[in-house]
Amino acid sequence: MSNFFYKPVGAWAADFIPFCGGGQFHLFYLHDWRDAANHGEGTPWYLVSTEDFVRFTEHGEVLPRGAQDEQDLTATSRRKGSPSRPSYTLPATIC
Repeated sequence: MSNFFYKPVGAWAADFIPFCGGGQFHLFYLHDWRDAANHGEGTPWYLVSTEDFVRFTEHGEVLPRGAQDEQDLTATSRRKGSPSRPSYTLPATIC
């Protein structure tokens, strides 16, 4: 049985945000190596595109993660904040 879902080589993908345009589906996702020793902490946003959800074109990093002391080290789609430490949210869909 073949692998049905897209998975980057040597990493994990999470929180896909789809966008359709130009006859292709563009899938933005959190790229997580789960290997802080070799890749550092945090999760940048990567992009893949597809026309058929069988073959994918990888476009690489499109939104870099921040540094250790910045608020976007792990810019996830489900951030929460507090009045003393606000944070920002990426939308679950792009229209």
